[in-house]
Amino acid sequence: MTDFANGLDPAREGTLATPPDLFRYAENFMLACYDPQSGVGLWLHLGTVPDDFGLWEDMVLLSLPGDEGLMWMTAYTRTPAELRPAGAGLRFQCLKPFAQWRITFDGMLTKSPYGEMLSGRVRDGFKHRVSFDFDTHSVAPAWDNHQSADRGDAAIRGSMTEQTWASEHYQQLFTIRGNLKIDDRVIAIDTTGVRDHSRGQRGHSHGKWGGHNLWTGAFPSGRAFGMQRMWDPQGKLNLNVGFVYIDGQFHHVDVISEPAYLHQHNLRGDDISLVLKSPLGEHLITGHYQVVTYINLETPYGLSVGYDPKAGFGTFAPGFCRWVWDGELSHGLAERSGP
Repeated sequence: MTDFANGLDPAREGTLATPPDLFRYAENFMLACYDPQSGVGLWLHLGTVPDDFGLWEDMVLLSLPGDEGLMWMTAYTRTPAELRPAGAGLRFQCLKPFAQWRITFDGMLTKSPYGEMLSGRVRDGFKHRVSFDFDTHSVAPAWDNHQSADRGDAAIRGSMTEQTWASEHYQQLFTIRGNLKIDDRVIAIDTTGVRDHSRGQRGHSHGKWGGHNLWTGAFPSGRAFGMQRMWDPQGKLNLNVGFVYIDGQFHHVDVISEPAYLHQHNLRGDDISLVLKSPLGEHLITGHYQVVTYINLETPYGLSVGYDPKAGFGTFAPGFCRWVWDGELSHGLAERSGP
């Protein structure tokens, strides 16, 4: 039987009642998936506001097929403790730690032309009634970034203690199934995705942040991979970790290729690749971007949709790739950011 917790305490799946006495301490949850059959991509974020731990932000980004457009929402609410993690419309509910979650949303999303993101902050627009109810089941053990860094050469893998966005962070791949409803249109979602959970100070020393890559994928054969790289404003790596899950065995790896920095801003079509080195050897994985969303980092923790080179802290770009690993196809998250 698979140990999906991978040695982590099940209590880590819950939320904190009160934060440590640290400046701008926050707790965040993210879920992302791309369904190649429907062409829908979802990037969902729930988190506490760093300057007010009792205030929860939920952010929904929904990429529609082709050039149909981008749907989005950001909202804030004071969520009762028994409902957390949740925001005004979005809720993540842990049914079984490290094994099963339920993801629901009920609210209104703004629809904007997809290409408008490249001309600056997207404009306000027509609102649509949107809801979804998804069930997720884990397909790979949880991957803890601290463990991944600590079990290798610190000169290569870096450290979570150097990060300015969190001090605890883990991720997990899953299958996700359910229905997405947009007005009277119902779209079935049946694909794989990734979720994460982080805690720590966020936005307290943003000048030390230079960008990141976070790429993951789960394949039909059961294989899976993940990679996360963080660097400072001078381009020096301070976190460089990854994993592979092959034949039911989990391995922390070294990332030995040079994943693409966010140096150009296209909506789709970019090719990327990486090489991971595990005890089993080297693993070459290539990707082709299906869709990218651009977000401005307006403040140390505030976000706005669209790409504006004059934004105060840089650009965050969650996207989805078609991955190829030894001829096997999958789709997964390919998130990037840069100043």
